[in-house]
Amino acid sequence: MLLPATLASYIFDSPSWLGLTLCIMTCVSVATYIGSYFYLLCKDRDALRSERYSIQKLAIEKGLYGDNIMGTVDLIEDDGSKLLSDHSSSSNEELNP
Repeated sequence: MLLPATLASYIFDSPSWLGLTLCIMTCVSVATYIGSYFYLLCKDRDALRSERYSIQKLAIEKGLYGDNIMGTVDLIEDDGSKLLSDHSSSSNEELNP
């Protein structure tokens, strides 16, 4: 909102104090945005990631694997090998006796 207002103040020959004030406010807001981005980049990278990525990362850390078509599956370790156990396997057994 500040950038169009700043440009409009110079296009429509408004008082110079208004254009200068809007220009300073625009520069401060852009500097704050860039400063906070680099602060979070150095201190907390997870805050910059999307919510979808964070939820998928949490699911992988909890041991749930899958996608939007298959759904989530648990990894079960049996005799040193890993087997996939589908959450909906009980409903499949009822349909196919």
